[in-house]
Amino acid sequence: MKKIYVLLLVLVLGTSSMFAQGFGASLDYAIWNGAMIEDSETTESTILSLNYTQNLSKKMDLVGSVGYGMGFGILPLKADLNYGITNKLSANLGMGIYMISDDTYKANSNGVGNEDPKFNEFGTNLGLSYQLTSALSLGFNLNMLKNDAEGSPDFNGMQFGLANGIYPFKDGGKSFKILTFDELIEMGSKSNLNKTIENYVDDIKADDLACIIYTSGTSDLPKGVMLSHGGILNNCEGAYGLLKTFISKRPKFLTWLPLSHSYEHTVQFVQIVVGAKVFYAESIDKLIKNMSDCSPEIMTAVPRFYQNLYQKIDFSLNQQENKVP
Repeated sequence: MKKIYVLLLVLVLGTSSMFAQGFGASLDYAIWNGAMIEDSETTESTILSLNYTQNLSKKMDLVGSVGYGMGFGILPLKADLNYGITNKLSANLGMGIYMISDDTYKANSNGVGNEDPKFNEFGTNLGLSYQLTSALSLGFNLNMLKNDAEGSPDFNGMQFGLANGIYPFKDGGKSFKILTFDELIEMGSKSNLNKTIENYVDDIKADDLACIIYTSGTSDLPKGVMLSHGGILNNCEGAYGLLKTFISKRPKFLTWLPLSHSYEHTVQFVQIVVGAKVFYAESIDKLIKNMSDCSPEIMTAVPRFYQNLYQKIDFSLNQQENKVP
């Protein structure tokens, strides 16, 4: 029993340290039964547990938990595998060590041979859980701990309760669900999102606030510039009127300005209007290389960039002239 206890503890703690993802809490009501506790003052426990979840695959989770039982004294240490049957319903199967402190159980315990009685029982459990919300689930479990020689239950129990959502630990955690593109499309087709968006768009006026762009604050405190929907659309219409005379049907843009830059912010909308393919430069140092990689039709820049470019070209030309004998 001691070896099993150590192995289970290493399994739970080792997984937590290797794949730290997220912690949660659960509150369960448990009812215990069997010959070991027939004369016990109480056969019920309220169990508060700390849970750790490691996502193994799209539908499989490993859950380790440590609990404290009030009422009937018991401390369960368990490791479960949870399998997602549907998006909301999952089944779990696991094993655990149940440390029992109830006086009646202790009085009815018998040691094997010359050994002292043991109050730590190894058991298995299985159950179902249903996701009520993104942060709350309802679960039911059967705990099978101990049977006598004839197979009748000496000590078993069932429990049900609520588990709170998982809180991220470090950079991991199951605070979000990864969806494939097909799943996203399916979710959208079953919702009324398009209708909701259309109703929202219909209520927008040209002078309504679209966003706030902040100045850099290099010369003074940053200032927020309030841009309206109409102002952004006016810029797009003006840019499209100039670009349509010489761009292809699917122009290629190479973008290197910060996306939060006020000018680049407008360019992003223009790229959508003209149906552009957009390439993002790795860095300013690799701009020339990236130009060769994607052969853009259009690059946008601020006046300061052209001024610096002119100064570098002029400096190089002056150096070459000075070297001519």
